[in-house]
Amino acid sequence: MTKGEYNLNLDGVMLNIRGRQSLQVEKRLTESNDELKKACVDFEALFLQEVFKAMRKTIPEGGLFSRTIKDEIFEDLFYEAVSQEIAMRNEIGLAHRLYKNLSTFREEKAIQG
Repeated sequence: MTKGEYNLNLDGVMLNIRGRQSLQVEKRLTESNDELKKACVDFEALFLQEVFKAMRKTIPEGGLFSRTIKDEIFEDLFYEAVSQEIAMRNEIGLAHRLYKNLSTFREEKAIQG
């Protein structure tokens, strides 16, 4: 341990407190982790939207009513809203898993230098 460095053991979790500089790094990591979490949710929503579009292409054309451009726009907006809601509720879990992996990677890079 160096000067200004403290170790704290809480129920088997070892915390190393290095002073003001370390706290600033932690604050930046917390802020960037919030941005990372939003990016992961947005990625999951975009992924789901593309899945819905691919599923829609499997539905055969035709039927009682013909489809217009207005119908396609409405469906696109609907799939976008549903995708965003599913991603925000963490129902699929892709955003959570992606966030967990990327934040661990980021923390390891911050520790290394």
